[in-house]
Amino acid sequence: MNKVGEKDKLIFLNYFKGREDYFASQTDEGYQPIKKPLSEQFLEEHFQGFITFGIYVLTKSSQCNFICIDIDIPKGQLTDIEFEDPEKKYEHLKDKLIILQKNIIEKLNIGNNAILFEDTGGRGYHIWIFFEEAIQGKDARKLHYIIKKGIKLDFEFFPKQSNLNEKRNYGNLIKLPLGIHQKYNRRSTFFTISDSKKFTISWEKNFTHLKSIKKVKKSEVEQIIKNNESLLGIETILDIRAEKISQRERIYYKDDLNFLFEHCLALNQLKNRAEKNIKLTHAEAFHLANVILSIPNKEEFLIDIIKKSYDTDFNCPYTIREIELIKKFYPTSCKKLIQEGICGGYCNKTIEEENFDPLLSNTTPLSFWLRPIERKSSIKNEELINVISSPENIKSAYWKLKKYHEYEDALFFDEFDFKQFEDNLDIYTQYISLYFQQKEEIPFLGYLEVNFPKKNNEDGEVEYRKMAYSTIFDQVIIQSIFNIISIIFEENFQDSSYGYRFNRDVMNANDIFRDWREYYPQFRKNILNENRKSETKYRISCDISKFYDNIRHDILIQQIQKYITDDYIFATVKRIVELYKYDEGGVQKGLPQGPAYARILANCKRQVEMHLVRKTILHLLERKKWFNPPLLFEF
Repeated sequence: MNKVGEKDKLIFLNYFKGREDYFASQTDEGYQPIKKPLSEQFLEEHFQGFITFGIYVLTKSSQCNFICIDIDIPKGQLTDIEFEDPEKKYEHLKDKLIILQKNIIEKLNIGNNAILFEDTGGRGYHIWIFFEEAIQGKDARKLHYIIKKGIKLDFEFFPKQSNLNEKRNYGNLIKLPLGIHQKYNRRSTFFTISDSKKFTISWEKNFTHLKSIKKVKKSEVEQIIKNNESLLGIETILDIRAEKISQRERIYYKDDLNFLFEHCLALNQLKNRAEKNIKLTHAEAFHLANVILSIPNKEEFLIDIIKKSYDTDFNCPYTIREIELIKKFYPTSCKKLIQEGICGGYCNKTIEEENFDPLLSNTTPLSFWLRPIERKSSIKNEELINVISSPENIKSAYWKLKKYHEYEDALFFDEFDFKQFEDNLDIYTQYISLYFQQKEEIPFLGYLEVNFPKKNNEDGEVEYRKMAYSTIFDQVIIQSIFNIISIIFEENFQDSSYGYRFNRDVMNANDIFRDWREYYPQFRKNILNENRKSETKYRISCDISKFYDNIRHDILIQQIQKYITDDYIFATVKRIVELYKYDEGGVQKGLPQGPAYARILANCKRQVEMHLVRKTILHLLERKKWFNPPLLFEF
């Protein structure tokens, strides 16, 4: 067999993407897990036939990049059928293949060019469908029910689970194509079907054929599910309902229920109907509960609403059980409320634009009208590598940076730099992921310094601010790290810090920072209220001169080390800090002004400065006996 080129291996990895940190090798007895990411080096052994690998279908976040149907000759019939003869195997399974092909095309409304057929080398065939973006495991399971409805065929469907949990860490795996089936010693190949005839593709053209297979868009999957809702019976609902959404915990919001009902017409109508003893549908009750449960201590209020609505049909134990199940979900989005016919349309243009912007997450009535309660990170240091190296996180870093530099910091938006990266996003993502997973030292390119006019001094001379430009390659790698560790830093920031706080209100939002202007009115209100108090005797306003330029690396690194205990990630962040130096006095100091991550590190250092300044001033004032508490500080 000819050696497979690196480009073909990357094409293969771009289609067959499973769990990020594990794959498995096939033996006569089954599969042996390998705790490493699948890479080109391993694929070479697979294609040469030295060893055969399988991948776990679900990612760590319970998503999948493909679905696969497996049809086999039953083991009890193997003695009667010469399945090792390709023609006889096809003759026996042909009708099943054609029925499934027709069912997929008609029910899923996708073309034949989106279906990949594989002869596994064993006793059957695989039918693969790939997605442009990973979809939730629960949505993949819905596709399973849609495909199998109305046909009486025995087949296996992958993924077999909707989600991973503590008892089921990995889920099922499936053998990768184009290797040797270790049990039957036959090679897997791709093939096509035309006019009920099977055409085997030669080895040299397998990768060309794979590249021609169209991936299904995520929006198309959503439409498929919507179009086939009538086929999704009670078994589907029971399978999907109790799923926990992996790595997306329920977000809680500050209690202002009256304000929410005043501004969300759809929720207010549901509440009013329930209070008038009008029985809500199951969907209406579910979505009302799914929103209200994101406001702490409102379960009694919710139970009372449901009781009024269902009147004599109200079942308290059943309602409590339902509430416990619903708590595991993410709050219902505005878009979903409209799709379900519960809401007649978006409250205003801003909400509508956010829900149709592909770079933004869908709003919920809570996320738009109420302020979230800060959450503690559930990410453990020992999990950092796995979370940071996930393709979803790396792609998210790119989209965050694109929006940030395009709209907030246009000085550092190089359209051609971003376009080149975006055109090769899957390939670059794969390489960056492997760098992290293999804990390699990342070759950063560094910074190009740019002097940007700041102001005129007293002599009328222009003063410049030293800015620093870095390539999108460096930025994506760094932002992939800070997407995750910023959440850990945020837990330790003071509430009085408003500028450039990392946006963790919605975990997959594409805004890197919460807009400080949104929170400034509240900050100003707090300051004015304190000033108006008669007991406030002093107000001290402080400003740190040349803040970014004077951030000492040793102090900042010491702060970071308190929270990041993973040796590789800490060493990488330390290199990132030391990559830039403000050349003054020989002391290692300075953060680059321009890159998004620097604003997060600046906040880390600012917390120390605020604490030290406050402590020093209080000490001095106490010695001088200048004041009577309380004292108001403003930074």
